Amino acid sequence: MPPTTASTSPDRLKDPEDPGRTIPRRPPIRAHRPGPAASIALAFGAVFFATMCRWALDHLVGDMFPFLTFYVAVALVTWYAGRLPGFLALTLAGASVLYFFLPPRFSFALTFPGVAQGMVLYFICGAVLILLFDTRRQAWLHAVTQTELLQVTLGSIGDGIITTDQRGLITHMNSLAAHLTGWDCDEAVGQPLEKILSLIDANSRQPLAGTSLTTGTPILLLHRDGGQHWIESSTATLPSKSSPAGHVIAFRDVTARHHAELEAETSLKKAQLLADAVPSLISYISRDFRYQLTNQTYEIWFERPRREINGRTMEEVLGPAAWETLRPFVEKAIAGEHVTYETEIPYRSQRGTRWISASYTPDIGEDGTTRGFVAHVTDITAHKHAEQALRESEERLLETDRRKDEFLATLAHELRNPLAPVRNALALLDRADSSHSELAIKARATLGRQVDHMVRLIDDLLDVSRINTGRLVLRRERTDLREAVRHAVDASRIFIDQHHHAFQLHLPVEPVWVDADSVRIAQIFSNLLNNAAKYTNPGGAISLTMERERDGSEVIVKVRDTGIGIPQEKLAHIFDLFAQLDSSLEKSAGGLGIGLSLVKRLIELHGGTVTAESTGHGHGSEFTCRLPLAEKAAIPASIAQPAPASTAPLRVLVVDDNRDSADSLAMVLTLDGHETRCAYDGLQALDEIADFAPRLILLDIGLPRMNGHDVCRTARQANGGHALSIVALTGWGQEDDRQETRAAGFDAHFVKPVDLTELKQFIATLATNQTPPTPS
Repeated sequence: MPPTTASTSPDRLKDPEDPGRTIPRRPPIRAHRPGPAASIALAFGAVFFATMCRWALDHLVGDMFPFLTFYVAVALVTWYAGRLPGFLALTLAGASVLYFFLPPRFSFALTFPGVAQGMVLYFICGAVLILLFDTRRQAWLHAVTQTELLQVTLGSIGDGIITTDQRGLITHMNSLAAHLTGWDCDEAVGQPLEKILSLIDANSRQPLAGTSLTTGTPILLLHRDGGQHWIESSTATLPSKSSPAGHVIAFRDVTARHHAELEAETSLKKAQLLADAVPSLISYISRDFRYQLTNQTYEIWFERPRREINGRTMEEVLGPAAWETLRPFVEKAIAGEHVTYETEIPYRSQRGTRWISASYTPDIGEDGTTRGFVAHVTDITAHKHAEQALRESEERLLETDRRKDEFLATLAHELRNPLAPVRNALALLDRADSSHSELAIKARATLGRQVDHMVRLIDDLLDVSRINTGRLVLRRERTDLREAVRHAVDASRIFIDQHHHAFQLHLPVEPVWVDADSVRIAQIFSNLLNNAAKYTNPGGAISLTMERERDGSEVIVKVRDTGIGIPQEKLAHIFDLFAQLDSSLEKSAGGLGIGLSLVKRLIELHGGTVTAESTGHGHGSEFTCRLPLAEKAAIPASIAQPAPASTAPLRVLVVDDNRDSADSLAMVLTLDGHETRCAYDGLQALDEIADFAPRLILLDIGLPRMNGHDVCRTARQANGGHALSIVALTGWGQEDDRQETRAAGFDAHFVKPVDLTELKQFIATLATNQTPPTPS
């Protein structure tokens, strides 16, 4: 047969289920057709070889069979190179025979009897031989071409193809089939089909015959390495005259599609379940206004099963009146618009006329046409009926109630805090031996400081009320602003020194005259200094600087600190009533949030301005006040302007950021025979718990560095923490506050100022291991 060579077509196929992956393919076989030069060379070579062979036989056969080897040479040349090279070989062979092997030898003469007739017969037989072999050659080449075409076709299609003979043995398998089964093509040929194409039923897990497959039904194909593929297959019988000549099995990998279908089915079920769980109406409506999918709420609304709703038009389900109202919105959705609206709908069902809030989302196909839309409808009738009457009043009530609650809670907390040390100090005074004892002197000093604190708080509250109602009267007179500032510094000095701040005061040498109420001016700068001291960490720096404006019209007073600073988003609201920088327990510095608001309003009543500046958290702040300097003529003294709206001793740890409160309570408990220590912030409390090992902890909630709730949780988590008795001692006393302390792990909740008799009873029960009473 003619020589063959591998095809130059690509040797890898793309996997139809995964285009990014390729599958090796066996190269098809093609017949090799030599070119003209090679054909001529083949003819000369074959004749030369035939001549040599005949010469080697010459001593055996003599003049007999002169054409024996040359017929073979002509036949071979014709089979490999074709008809024309065959005739060339026939001619060359005739010349070689005539010259070398026919008498007279070594001559081309035809004079010897019978030589001419032999040559004619030779050429006739040779021509017949050439035509016969060439015909067979062409038929073989055609068969090879068809086989090659079939191989390329089977290798290029996206299906696996296996052919069998009538015995069920594999005769051919393409590359994709080899990939899906795991068998090499050459290895599979001759094997039984059931061995190579191992199929099982997905439900029964029983083997299936490869020749009895149902078209279009996915089944499982077992890979040779144990893997599985979902396939769809079909089988065709090869016809013959008597019995089937074999079968052709075509199959394709549908694993990805099958998984996608399962996921889609699962997603659809989940979506239906989700839609059914929603109390609103959810549906899919087609272009012809028919319900295709509806959720369970439709059954409730329209009192009919979904099978009687799906497939019907909106007009049939909702009624003509409702359809006329909805139609403009529906047509917009079909036109591809996303529609949202609220309107009143007269439904056909017993629900009657209802207010609805609806949203229509169009379903737009790849060709840009709208296939339908998803409708989401919510009944807002009750809301609409109440909305008009309640909207404005509800907002006002909610805001008023919120501010009232915040104010009352803060007010109660702030008024209770100074009362606690007052009560403790009074208890100490009652037990002091002499009114001139050192203990009595400390107690009286504590009373004086805390009473002053209460007076300031109450005065600020009253001033805010007076300004809001326009009843504040300024007693204005020509005043040296320097003296008013000195009075403010004297009033705030104790507070500044208590926090160990460095303070600098820079005042002009000459008097700075202003027409102002000196008491209110002192109050303004005292509030600013107190605010700076409050929001500056211990050991910080505060300065007050006064200077005249260059044009002589105003005086500028600046109060600077190195405190916690003001976030940019808070600057615009820093002078608002009840404004706080941070209300969290860790950063709470106390106060009602009215001091800066009062500063601003008093400054404005004097015709001045105040501004706040800060570069952010941790960078301190600066408040700048501007007041008009006094003219030569005196200004009237007062102007009213309205403005806008005996037991066993225990170890007791007292934790309170109010030092007077902590120290005075510790002194009371010390006189009762208990061993006490004090801590003034959350982290210090944890250190003292570890070092002092108290039996009882009286713990404030609003602490610096760590709030009381977190201190309690942390102490409980430590070794032996569950044996501690931890009592909340705080100015926060509402029910929500008590629930928070219970959740944090406190054993009891006392509200400041604590009833010392009740507290002592509680401690007595701890000393005797009795169940403590619930504090009132």
